[in-house]
Amino acid sequence: MEKGQKKDRKAKDMAHIDFNDVNRHSPLCFNGNCPSHGECLRYMAGQQSPESLRYHLCIVPQAVQGNRCELFQPAEPVRVAYGFSHSYDDVLKQDFTPIRKELTAYLSNKRGYYKYLRGEWPLMPEQQQYVEEVFRRYGYEGKVVYDRTEYVFILEAVPY
Repeated sequence: MEKGQKKDRKAKDMAHIDFNDVNRHSPLCFNGNCPSHGECLRYMAGQQSPESLRYHLCIVPQAVQGNRCELFQPAEPVRVAYGFSHSYDDVLKQDFTPIRKELTAYLSNKRGYYKYLRGEWPLMPEQQQYVEEVFRRYGYEGKVVYDRTEYVFILEAVPY
């Protein structure tokens, strides 16, 4: 994909930011004078805010130092995955329980594990890497199969 096509795709994707998905602990930006506002997810999410919004964490103009905002977040979609139960289809019986126990411990607890397994909760990229690494260690390289994947925008929280 050429550079121009990537920018066009990104601009098209920005129209799909759903403000209902914006974390209330992630600050928005409304500073149109920021040199990076056209490429910043915080600014783009702020532009999607509803007319009824009266209060939200915001980034103040002082965050811009020179030509750089300290809280800039690139408008890059993140690939999340849902459900991975079919990954067990070819797993040997002797490996099933150890893999499940390791993933259950990593994914919080039994309830969380099953929510991820069934695709009720999205697996973030770092979680996908961990799941894939566990299967790889047991000899199932490239065997993790997700029910579906999608690209979403995730605003990062900032330290206070």
